Amino acid sequence: MNAQWGSFRRKGSVHDLLVEAEDAMRGQGYQVANPVSNNNSMVMGGNDSVLVQATAMSTGPEETYLIVSAFSQDASTAEQARNTVRDGIKDLYNL
Repeated sequence: MNAQWGSFRRKGSVHDLLVEAEDAMRGQGYQVANPVSNNNSMVMGGNDSVLVQATAMSTGPEETYLIVSAFSQDASTAEQARNTVRDGIKDLYNL
């Protein structure tokens, strides 16, 4: 099993960030197993090749900490999945 992850911050609410993450997952054709509507801190989706998880936590007024992780048998598949979901979330900045 290979894992790729990155942590980021962004202005905005946990909910708004996770909605964007879920939209990014759906945009890649991933089946979303744990949508925002079921949960307030994590979205998870994927397909037969990869599992992607976005977990968010408020770090202050209108600022959110986010981890995007992807897991696959193939390292490049995990990396690509992590990157495409991350890139679907606007205005992130690295820690």
